[in-house]
Amino acid sequence: MHLTFPGQLGFAVRSARKAYGLTQEELAGIAGVSDRTVRAIERGRGTVALGTVVRVARHVGLELTLQDAVLWPHHLIDSAHTARLRALLARQGEVRQRLLDRDARRVRQGAEALRPVREASQRLREATGWEPDPDDGEGR
Repeated sequence: MHLTFPGQLGFAVRSARKAYGLTQEELAGIAGVSDRTVRAIERGRGTVALGTVVRVARHVGLELTLQDAVLWPHHLIDSAHTARLRALLARQGEVRQRLLDRDARRVRQGAEALRPVREASQRLREATGWEPDPDDGEGR
């Protein structure tokens, strides 16, 4: 049986949890995560945040260490990776800007939709001579 790193880690967490005689629910309560998160870790799902995995692992006496790792960042060596990374960051910036533009457009549309109400209110104020009392919170 070949396990991936998340699979190996999940197997270790499950084995340690059982050695302590804890249920998944008990471990989740102790670690401050959901039962679902503990199950995902033990199944080797790679979608759980590393910090969460480390926190759960610590509660069953496990410690993660980095051994025999190449310490040179590969993006400093591989120019193709650097280009892909820069392209990804540029796309994220473009997406963020599109979302900001969309939100600004929605705010403008909302303001335009309220224009007839504001104009009718202004006409009513002019016709009746009503002025808002500064102490009643009007105009905030």
